Amino acid sequence: MALTRATDKIIGNADGNLNLSGIVTAQNFKSGAVSISNGIVTATKFIGDISDATGAAAGLGTALSSDQSNVLNKFYYTNSVISIASTTTINPPATASAAYTQYAEVRCEESADLIIEDNDDLVIDVLDLFVP
Repeated sequence: MALTRATDKIIGNADGNLNLSGIVTAQNFKSGAVSISNGIVTATKFIGDISDATGAAAGLGTALSSDQSNVLNKFYYTNSVISIASTTTINPPATASAAYTQYAEVRCEESADLIIEDNDDLVIDVLDLFVP
């Protein structure tokens, strides 16, 4: 199905899916799940858990404002502690010199370990923002 323009609700086919190809631009996606196997999706707003999203830069932290026109949207904060809840292995690609985080402290939960592979480095507080 190719969709050129829609101004009302779009309801999926019999199996509940909406199959589109190409580039999808939308004002808002609202559904139980959106699955993109190939293509580009842009939206003015994503709502809900997008923890499985890929292809986006990690960023420096959380913007002080979500309003793109507000200068505070260009200032970020990060909590000082990142908590590791399950065993995690740090193993950057061979082309990298180290893995890093802007967090000042890495805390492993009781049943978790943080493993740094042999010959790899992990730099904590890479932005040197932590002031004791």
